[in-house]
Amino acid sequence: MESLPMLTKKGQSLVELLIVFALASSILPAVLTGAISSRDGRAQLQQRQAAFLILKQAEEATRSYRQIGWVNFAIDGTFHPQLVGNSWNLSSGPGQIAGFEVTVVISPVVRDDIDDPSTKKVVTTVSWNSPRQSSITSTKYLTRYQDNIAHKETTKSNFDAGTKFQTAVSLSGGSLFDDGQVQLGAGSQRDWCDPNLSITALDLPKSGVANAISAIPGQAFAGTGNNASGISFANVSITTPPSGTAPSADLVGTFDGHKTNAVFGEAQYAYLGTDTNTKEIVIVDLRTKDANNKYSEAGYFNAPGNGNGDTIFVSGNTGYMTSGNKLYKFALSANRSGSQGSPTGTANLEASAKKLIVVGSYAYLAINSDSKQLQIVDLNTMSVVGWAHVNNKTGRDLYVSQSDDSKVYLVTAEDTGTDKPEFFIIDTGGKGGERPVLSGKTYNTYQSGDPQGMDPKAVTIVTGNKAILVGHGGYEYQVVKLDNMQRCGQLNIDTGINGSVSIIDTQSRAYTYIITGDVSSEFKIIEGGPGGGAATSGTFESQTSDPCVNYSLCHQTAFNHLSANVYQPEGTFLKLQVAVAMPVNNSCAGVNFTFMGSDPANRTGSYFSTASNGDTTINGAVPMISGRCFRYKAFFSTGNPEATPVLKDFTVNFSP
Repeated sequence: MESLPMLTKKGQSLVELLIVFALASSILPAVLTGAISSRDGRAQLQQRQAAFLILKQAEEATRSYRQIGWVNFAIDGTFHPQLVGNSWNLSSGPGQIAGFEVTVVISPVVRDDIDDPSTKKVVTTVSWNSPRQSSITSTKYLTRYQDNIAHKETTKSNFDAGTKFQTAVSLSGGSLFDDGQVQLGAGSQRDWCDPNLSITALDLPKSGVANAISAIPGQAFAGTGNNASGISFANVSITTPPSGTAPSADLVGTFDGHKTNAVFGEAQYAYLGTDTNTKEIVIVDLRTKDANNKYSEAGYFNAPGNGNGDTIFVSGNTGYMTSGNKLYKFALSANRSGSQGSPTGTANLEASAKKLIVVGSYAYLAINSDSKQLQIVDLNTMSVVGWAHVNNKTGRDLYVSQSDDSKVYLVTAEDTGTDKPEFFIIDTGGKGGERPVLSGKTYNTYQSGDPQGMDPKAVTIVTGNKAILVGHGGYEYQVVKLDNMQRCGQLNIDTGINGSVSIIDTQSRAYTYIITGDVSSEFKIIEGGPGGGAATSGTFESQTSDPCVNYSLCHQTAFNHLSANVYQPEGTFLKLQVAVAMPVNNSCAGVNFTFMGSDPANRTGSYFSTASNGDTTINGAVPMISGRCFRYKAFFSTGNPEATPVLKDFTVNFSP
């Protein structure tokens, strides 16, 4: 029994030893792992510190390469920095630096769904595999090392240096300024904004005051109605000489016996609105004349009542006229002889009409009323469907394009004051109801500095987006740009102008014929200008721009963004392409240009353009092409010879 305590002690030691081993087995792995982790952590930290230094070196190398030249730097892709001599280069693909893999990924920056060619996203990554696979990354946005500089062409001198094909350059601000613009036209005629009366005028017979005019190519038709001292009608032949020679006007025949208020001319017949109550419309046969060059009457239309023939318009075998506050429609016989019968339709108007134009199935009338200056009549129902009230003066004249009757150009009697317009462009697209004046499309014939206001008598629209307003007082002949409704030219004809009409002759040259109060030369011709030809398409290629001319260390140029302010009326289109080329012997003279557009997948077959109408802007990013010689090319087209798109200015941003 005495050995029992000894066994107990040995048993306790064994238990204690087992406990120690158990504790050691649980603690030692953690201690060993911590020791190993501590050793790897120091190594990983050292790798990360080294990688960070390499990352900064790669960023600086990328910046340095950017400063050498943006054109090369702006190529997207994956690269790595490489020291070549004393300069950094970016070589294709990933690369190794001191055992670390380095990649520099350059990609485009998109702002508002458009690539920004002056900014690049640069993602730099440094990675390593020991002691553990790891990487660090930085993202930077690099821009061109110099500010974007703007090269702008907007003056007539700028545009005159370009190459024109069926386009022409004119002064957009009149002859007092050098602001220029490019538009469709033959380019051999005078500028509408610089009118003159150098073409020989024609004296109509007797001493009558001409007050009515109509024209077709090669012929003008004039009537007198302000007094009884003149002839009723004069047929004027207009020669169509070769290019560079002014036309001439010759009196080829007359007709008398009535006081004429309105005239409408065709190749074989002229239609006169007269003050003869039994023959308010007299039809003159232009096919034959007597030995004294006098025409005879072919037929007539007798309107109901005892009024006068105030206006006349003919479309095919249907005639339209107004007498007092009535619009009448009547059928014309094939040979126009004798009475043309009774009206086939009648519409009641607000008041008497001063001008009547028919387009399609609608009649548009300038009304002698201060409450409704324009009325629109549906000729199928002979009912007034639309009207316009523009001021408190009476309607005097209007113009409606035969190809697009969605707008009416209306003038009223003078509204005294510099803030009271007399010329309006009215939206008639909806036809029915009260028609609004288009926003900003009004014009006052009395401008600051004028001797006095002009009382308008007539308006006509000419090519090149211009309107010609004529009348009495102040500047009696005024040229108005329709894009901004500003005057760009004028003439002072003190005898006053009673009517005007525009015409494009068979040689695609445009003229305005006017009839004045000058009894010794009533009929006058004013030559049209750029845009005066009837060209439906044309191009303008700019002069060559070399931005490096002004920078001594410039070898290549990075062109960035283009912007062009244009005027694009409905039915017209303007589009652009650009070209960048390398100089030859450090000169841009004689280099070959390939013009390109906005589509990266089809550069040569695409264009920079806009679908917007009116005053608008074309924007786009210039294709990234090495070079420093720059040109742009504008393409003009129109489906309406009365309208042309206009290039007002062109700007390209670049960085040398």
